[in-house]
Amino acid sequence: MKSLMKKSPEKRYHLLMKGFLKVEKILNINFEVVNNNRLTNSPQLIVVNHRSNADATLLGIAHDNSELIPKNKPLIYIAKESINKIFIFRPFIKMTPIFLIDRQNLRQSVKIIRDVSKTSWENKYSISVFPEGTRNKTEEPLLPFKPGAMKFSQLNKMPIIPCVFINNEEILNKKRKTKINVKLIVGKEIPYYKLEHLSTQELSDLISKEMIKLLKKYQNKN
Repeated sequence: MKSLMKKSPEKRYHLLMKGFLKVEKILNINFEVVNNNRLTNSPQLIVVNHRSNADATLLGIAHDNSELIPKNKPLIYIAKESINKIFIFRPFIKMTPIFLIDRQNLRQSVKIIRDVSKTSWENKYSISVFPEGTRNKTEEPLLPFKPGAMKFSQLNKMPIIPCVFINNEEILNKKRKTKINVKLIVGKEIPYYKLEHLSTQELSDLISKEMIKLLKKYQNKN
């Protein structure tokens, strides 16, 4: 692991992506990304729904496969600090720019938000967020958003691109025996000039509505 950490972020991310190539086979899924080239080389705040522990992995695959993004350009993740205690996530944490946030610690949360914004700004990396804050296990299309997730757009004057997974809740269903189709729908980028006048809560409400529209449009087309 020490030798791994001596490698550049791009080289570590390259190794991670090589591992990700096996994910579809391991999970026994067909994974399709709709409108993948809406993910661009210019920094974006990629906002995604969350129903499976495989979501971050699949989002990384989609980002790396966009024709508009150089191969192995890292994507920033923000996750709950508690995932550091889960053994299978530790290699992932070491190989990608991931920032762990403790929502109970306001000072630490503010520092992480600043560190993420700085890393994105300096390296021109996009930032991915799962604004529900936890996996949605309900019948509702989305859980209420944590408004702080939108701060990155405001701090870095970044456009937001809403995305939704379709059928991802079935990926880790232990009773499943057949291959399933899983999609990531990439919505239209919303430029920052259309967002800059909004409060954090108004921004959260807007993006939530856009994601629900995508879910309604594509959910029955899987």
